[in-house]
Amino acid sequence: MHKTPFTHASRIIAGLAMLAALLAFTGCASIRITNLTPDTVPANPSQIYTVTARVHDDIPNLVPDSTKVRIVIDGQSYPMTKNIAGSEIWEFDYQLPAGRTNASYYFLVSCLVK
Repeated sequence: MHKTPFTHASRIIAGLAMLAALLAFTGCASIRITNLTPDTVPANPSQIYTVTARVHDDIPNLVPDSTKVRIVIDGQSYPMTKNIAGSEIWEFDYQLPAGRTNASYYFLVSCLVK
């Protein structure tokens, strides 16, 4: 199949439009998350483990107290709570189901800016 220059131009224009949209929606601000949870923890009889993260939300024009942190464990989302020891530290106590020795998780952070 022969491709015309118009076909290539339309792909380039479409790609540039998608890149511009991506940059417009992401903005210049970023939130850094540091996972403070050790990779391995000793087993405990209660099967309750604390997952901890530090959220650096030093964004200009951040609405005070608008930062919300959630943890997604094995596809299920849970709200995390701020640790009283540090304003940037968030925690969640997770009870590992019986018979399990590990879990996959990641963090979600949302906030409002003025």
